[in-house]
Amino acid sequence: MTPGSLVYVECSELEPQPSYTLGSSWESDAVVTSELMVNSTCGDTSYFLITVSDDMGHFASGEQQIIINDTTAPEILFEEEVTIACGETPSPQYDVVDNCAAVEVVIDELIVPDCIDSYEVIYTILAVDVCGNENVATQVMSVVDSIAPVFGNCPDSIFFNTDMATIDMLDLSENSNFEISDNCAEDIAFDQSIAPGTTLEVGSYPIEFTLMDNCGNVGTCQSIVVVSTSVGLFENDLETLSIYPNPADERFYLTLDVSSDGHSLLIYDLDGRLVLQHGLIQANETRYSVPVQDLHSGSYVVELLNSQGNVIGRTVFVKE
Repeated sequence: MTPGSLVYVECSELEPQPSYTLGSSWESDAVVTSELMVNSTCGDTSYFLITVSDDMGHFASGEQQIIINDTTAPEILFEEEVTIACGETPSPQYDVVDNCAAVEVVIDELIVPDCIDSYEVIYTILAVDVCGNENVATQVMSVVDSIAPVFGNCPDSIFFNTDMATIDMLDLSENSNFEISDNCAEDIAFDQSIAPGTTLEVGSYPIEFTLMDNCGNVGTCQSIVVVSTSVGLFENDLETLSIYPNPADERFYLTLDVSSDGHSLLIYDLDGRLVLQHGLIQANETRYSVPVQDLHSGSYVVELLNSQGNVIGRTVFVKE
């Protein structure tokens, strides 16, 4: 039996088969076996151990040299640009495949700041197989804060009572009733369109509150500041009523969360005078029509009373 000549193969090819030549002295039923003895897939010489035997007791063996090589670099599967939201933990997103053997992966990162909560992470991904074939990929991961801060509670109206002709506007930035939150930032800039210290006479004033996070995302809240000379009549700790349209001309509609009977509405001017009383006598209704065509133009305070006469809700509406 004569083994074949030296064979060169890539490790990704189908498993090579040995080659040999049997002399004429071998019986036709001779049995040939082979075993691949691999030393390395990196160009070192391996060999087939070939043995042959027949029923006559003949036996022979030999080695066929084979060089298995790996010249193909690993493949890195990835997206060049990836975007995640602020609050998520940045981490490179990739997969590595190789035609032959295990791969070592080394990752470097470079952070490029934009603002505190938005930035880029540039990942350099190096994949090297056991034969030294390597591949490099670059992935840019953008961490983005595009969500504005929010007012968890934006009151329809804010009441101030005074026994003076005017009041000075307060700084409402520490008002916990706003329930301010942001998906990322802890330090949120607060502003109000009526600056603290502004002198206000009795009346109603539109006001806008603004929140800005570290990346310039802005959230707003619109409300009405009501200044009244009726001390003690209007408190701020009641549920805000839902009425529409507002401003109203002929009538407005009141929406309640639950159906009820025996409720009534009281409407006051900003000096605390009762100008209209309206009974909500329809049973099992949640939407009521309130006529206001006889009221003069201006701002009014609306109070909702339950059947026991307790004030359970309040808001401001403007009569056109």
